[in-house]
Amino acid sequence: MCLYHKKEEEEGKFMGFLVSNKRIERNLEKVQVILSITHFQLVKEVQCLVEILIALNWFIARLEKHTLPFFKALKNITNFEWTLDCQKAFKELKIHISSLKILS
Repeated sequence: MCLYHKKEEEEGKFMGFLVSNKRIERNLEKVQVILSITHFQLVKEVQCLVEILIALNWFIARLEKHTLPFFKALKNITNFEWTLDCQKAFKELKIHISSLKILS
């Protein structure tokens, strides 16, 4: 048998992504959860969002331009406020994530 024999494409889930031997695709279930969120009220919620975005930055191009308002909001934890800049950045982030088909 030839070592370069073409195998059938195998697919599975890993960390919420659909992973195959050819590509990494978004998981529509996870995208729908993100799209359903309107805003954040607690510091912990924004911290979790930022942690997820840092991990996803390896796979999604130009993601960092959407994260700056979240970091600014987290600078002052005692007087945390979900600002209009945060809301605008989160809306743009949702549009960006929902438009992706394959992660780069």
